[in-house]
Amino acid sequence: MSEQQAGLKAKKRMQNVKFQTVEQLLDFLPEDELKIIEVLRRIVCECIPDVQKKLSFNVPFYKRKTMICFI
Repeated sequence: MSEQQAGLKAKKRMQNVKFQTVEQLLDFLPEDELKIIEVLRRIVCECIPDVQKKLSFNVPFYKRKTMICFI
């Protein structure tokens, strides 16, 4: 399988998944991606203690009064 075919297969797999919670998303991620996500989430939560987290479009979003970022 070519690298392009593998990328399309992975992309197709993600499109068929609908997560109900951020935890479900995190459980689904490969270990190397999960490590990066955990570091980024920790940075956001430490810098903005009252940040609100929301899963939308299968992506974790972070907001306070306005949207801050998504990971």
